[in-house]
Parts: sequence; C-alpha cells; structure tokens
Amino acid sequence: MTDDIVLRVDRASAEDLYEVLWLLGEHIAAGGPHPGTAGGGGGAAEPGIQICG
Repeated sequence: MTDDIVLRVDRASAEDLYEVLWLLGEHIAAGGPHPGTAGGGGGAAEPGIQICG
C-alpha cells in the first residue's frame, strides 16, 4: 500500500507513544475536549502533529 506511514522508533519511544495514544483515547472516551471538537481549541485551522517533551 503506497499510503501507509511507517514509524521506525526505538523501544522506549514506541512505549511512550503507546502510552500517549492510550491516554488520549481514555480522555476522548470520557468526553474530554480534543482538537477535533468545538471545545478543543484546534481543529481544521491548526493541522499537524505537535510533539512535546
């Protein structure tokens, strides 16, 4: 598939990414705001990925 995205990261980074995605999923499931919702402070006007840390 030509549209696939492959990330090559070390194990520690992969575990960090997994934790962040899991926490984000829990936050969204609990009804918390995120960039795709009206109260999230982001959305289409601010595309992209932010990596902090």
